[in-house]
Amino acid sequence: MNDFWQGRRFEDFAEIGFGCFWETDARHRFTFITGNRFNSSVELNAEVLGRSRIEILEGYGHAVPEHLRTLERLMDRHEVFHGFIYERPTSKAYDRGDIQFCELSGRPVFDPGGTFLGYRGTGRDVTAQREREDRMRGMAEAELRRSVEMRRLVAMVNHELRTPLTVIDSSAQRLGARLAADADAQLRIERIRGAVSRAVDVIERMLANARLEDGRVTRAKEGLDLLSIARDVAGLQKQINPGFDFTVEADRPGFAVEGDRHMLEMLVSNLLSNAVKYSGDSRAVGIQLGHSQDERWVELAVSDQGIGVPPEELPMLFRRFFRASTASGIPGSGLGLSLVREFARMHGGSVSATSTPGAGSVFRVRLPARA
Repeated sequence: MNDFWQGRRFEDFAEIGFGCFWETDARHRFTFITGNRFNSSVELNAEVLGRSRIEILEGYGHAVPEHLRTLERLMDRHEVFHGFIYERPTSKAYDRGDIQFCELSGRPVFDPGGTFLGYRGTGRDVTAQREREDRMRGMAEAELRRSVEMRRLVAMVNHELRTPLTVIDSSAQRLGARLAADADAQLRIERIRGAVSRAVDVIERMLANARLEDGRVTRAKEGLDLLSIARDVAGLQKQINPGFDFTVEADRPGFAVEGDRHMLEMLVSNLLSNAVKYSGDSRAVGIQLGHSQDERWVELAVSDQGIGVPPEELPMLFRRFFRASTASGIPGSGLGLSLVREFARMHGGSVSATSTPGAGSVFRVRLPARA
């Protein structure tokens, strides 16, 4: 292969793989550089070769940044360096197109007698990478700010609303005892207490979500009967939503699991309240309990005959704050199902969903059966 094609191949590899190869003399002045993307607006012989990086900057009237002086000190000590990020000036006189950040690597060169001759190295454009990192950093910082704001909001809501809601509920309960013979009053009182219960449920979800984010949730371990929990929660939901029909079906008398009662009660409650919220014109919510064929898993399914979820949105259904497009106009925080997923996961289980728009949804939770 002739010298022309050997040189062209070398330049192509440099352009594709690194951006440029460079060499300097013992005074850090360039003696060789290749890679047109890094030198598109300067004449190599006149502006680069024979001058150090600092001399090139000073020739354009730029102040020399401290990180470049750090690089020069490394080279003065004849040290090997890898992945050194050099931020290039962006003024028109020093234009390099879109390149702002360059990653430099180099090693000192010595003759057989040990005399320092200079440096040989590579340069690579990392501007796009740095921009992506900056965007990701900005997104992470924004998410952290939102998380802090959410925790403050949760603390405020819990402090300011929980006590008044308790007072409203207890007052409604006493009023109901006094007006026991008034059917219309009883109906209104049930609505008041149902509204209070739903508000408390929202607060509980927000608190649970904040604790999960902070890593302050620990799972208690005790023997529990999931069927008993499902019946208790269904009874409470019936009090809150008297117009709904909750049916609990099981293939045997008991469903032994090991876990945290409060978490599992919230898990079932979130599924039932979710079914109520998106039931549409239907007023039927089904709860079925069974075991896997190998008896290793206890399975709980909650079904409704409501508005359903589009198939393409099912993979996102358990993400925090996600709400399906069919939920438009229906109040909600988007936290309930994400908490169901986290509580199931913390018990060594899982949750899944199937749905048909306009025909309803089924949410299935699998938990390890207690031996």
